[in-house]
This record gives sequence, structure tokens and C-alpha cells, in this order.
Amino acid sequence: MNRKKHLASHIVYSEWRKICKTPIQLVLVIIVPFVLMLFLFWGLHSVRTSTSSYNGKIYCQTEEQRAYVTSLTERYPSFNCEVGDIEIAKSDVHHGNPDIALVIGDNDITGIYDSNLLSSSKAMQETADLGKELSFFLEGEEVHARYLASQPETKMVNLSTDEEMLDNVLDQVVGVVGMILFLSMASNAMTMSGHSITGEKERQTFDTLVLCPTPLHTVLFGKVFVIGTQIFLAGFMGCLGTIAGLYLWARSDFRLIARSIDGNAMWLLVLLGLMLSISMLITGIFAIIASAFPETKKTALFGSLGMIVVSFASMIPSFTHTSILKYIPITNFSLLMKDTCKNQIQVAPVLGSIGIAILVSILCVILSRRLWERSHE
Repeated sequence: MNRKKHLASHIVYSEWRKICKTPIQLVLVIIVPFVLMLFLFWGLHSVRTSTSSYNGKIYCQTEEQRAYVTSLTERYPSFNCEVGDIEIAKSDVHHGNPDIALVIGDNDITGIYDSNLLSSSKAMQETADLGKELSFFLEGEEVHARYLASQPETKMVNLSTDEEMLDNVLDQVVGVVGMILFLSMASNAMTMSGHSITGEKERQTFDTLVLCPTPLHTVLFGKVFVIGTQIFLAGFMGCLGTIAGLYLWARSDFRLIARSIDGNAMWLLVLLGLMLSISMLITGIFAIIASAFPETKKTALFGSLGMIVVSFASMIPSFTHTSILKYIPITNFSLLMKDTCKNQIQVAPVLGSIGIAILVSILCVILSRRLWERSHE
């Protein structure tokens, strides 16, 4: 028994040493998912910003008009005022600064924008409102005051509760994050499995492994353990990148989730448990694929099927919500993380998911060993 443990630990150490010889690989495996999630939230933030914010200008003919109109822009912070005519306004809008403009003429007020450049959904409405108010303002302060007095008071009432807003945020974030993160983990698993398992045959070192006193399943277990450890680290770093991205570029969403969790640290244990089960399952899938072929090209080709399986599994909760999904690795991530962010932590599905992942991993190692030997015949 001690000899078997020594052999297993030796295999694990040997495989890890192969990675340490090229530390850049380990760094990329860990850092890339973190940076990927940061870029994802930066991109989401950029899209939100482009559809909700804009830069506008009011072009006046004289300094007197500019001084007269400046007070009006206090209610429209997206606009500023400067002296200029319609040709200057067209040139500025054409070059993207500002996004939209209002030009005060002798007898009219002209709005100028480029539909290819303007992406803000509220810019047109606010510009129309400002143009209408500006036309009354230029008639004189008394006329403008009567116009404002004639307008009914506008009140906005948000009927969404914190729980409903949290559901909306989680629906937008968790599913997208899960799919991209799992595909990143699967891509790493495919690459490492091809190099570590299929590569033994391409490097013509498989015969040496067969002749060694170490059982082949022990060697394979050591390889799968090392690959799974790296995938787990990559997934966990991707989750940290998600948290950092929320804090940096979606601060309101971050605070909403933090208020819901209310300082309960169990969410971290749930996250670790889910990432552990997902890592084991993904590693097992690609270990089978890598063991079935003697060439890394074929492994990479059929590895795309594994990517499809992973992506499909992450999307299943979008089509059905049966309770059994909470016990299946990958499919349970979005469901359980949503519940966890609502401070409705469920331990049983997490433990069940880990148990299923362990069972599947053992079966994958047994099947991988058979395929590994058969592909050599």
C-alpha cells in the first residue's frame, strides 16, 4: 500500500515538474482566465456606457447667446455650450465630438447627429426635450418660465424590488460568465490532455511507460490529477476575475449582490465545491478524448466535441429547471450560484455534485486506460 502511494505521488510530482520546466504555461493557465473575465466585464461596461451616455453641444451664434443659454444646460449635464455655426457643428459631429448637437439659428434650432456614430438610446429624446425648451427660452425668460409652469410634474416610480433587480443582474451575469469560463477551462484541458496523454505516443515514450513497474492506471491517474488541479486553479482565478470585474465596472451590481449575501462566507465554500466538481468532470471528458487517439491533431479535432458538450451543459438551465440539474456538475453552476447570491445556500446539491464528479472521474480513468492501451495496438 505504501509503495502504491509512493508511486502515485512520484507520478504526480513528475508531471508537475514537467509544467514547472516551462513556468510560463502555468502562469498563462492561471492568469489568462482572470484577465479574460476582467475584459468581459470591461466590454459589458463599455456597451452599457455607449447606450446610456453621450456628449452633446449647443452651438450659439454670439457670446451673448452663449451666456444666455448656459444656465439652461445645468438641467442637461450631457450638453455644454460654445460659439459656432452649423458648418462647425457638422464638422465636429462628423469627427465624433460631440455625439449630437443643437445649433441656434436666426429663425430655427437644428439638431445634428450621425446615426453611424450615435449609440446612446436616450440621446435623441433628451435632445428633443432640450430643443423644445431652448426654443421657449430664447423667446425670453418670462416665456420660458410660463412654459415650465405649464408642464405637469414628472415622477418616475420604480416598481422593481431589490430581489427582482438582483434576479435580473444574475440572469445577465451568471450564465454568460459560466459559459465563457467553462469554455476557457475546457480549452486548457484539451491542450494539456493532448500534450500529457496523447503526447506520450507521439514522443514514442508510451512503450517505456508500459514496461515500467508502475501500473498504467497509476500513471494515468497522476496525469489526470495534475491536469485537474490546473483546471481548478484556472477556474477559481476566473471566478476571482469575475468578482474583480464586478467591483471595478459594475459597482452597483456588486453592491446589490453583497447586500444580499450579507457577509455570509458560505458562498466561498459553495464556489470552491462547484469549481472542484466542474474541474473533475471537464478533466475526465478530455482525458477520455486524449486517450482514444495516438495523434494530437486528432485529439484536438475531436476535442471540439468536448467543447460542444461543455457549452451545451452550461446552457441546459436556460431551457429547463428540473431539480435534478442542481446535482449535475456544470449544469448546476448558474442555478446554485444564483441561489447563493440570494443567500439561499444549498449544501446538499453541492456535495452531491462533488460525489457525482468523483464517480465520473473514476469511470473516466478506467475508460481512458482501456482506450490508451487500445489506441497503441
